Amino acid sequence: MKLAANLPAHSPESEESLIATLIIDNSFFNKCGSIDPEDLYIVKHQIIYRTMLMMRSRGDNIDPIVTGK
Repeated sequence: MKLAANLPAHSPESEESLIATLIIDNSFFNKCGSIDPEDLYIVKHQIIYRTMLMMRSRGDNIDPIVTGK
């Protein structure tokens, strides 16, 4: 199997861990620094993270129930 030479470094598991951690404990948003949605490689992770940032800016609670909808 040959990998594309222009494929950027990424880790789907790391992205999933970041999102899961933020869902479980919203206080980690303060510890993430300046992670932008575009820093994530997987598009659906970008969408989820962007939505979480928008919810947080509105003061909405981010939890597994709300995020799963």
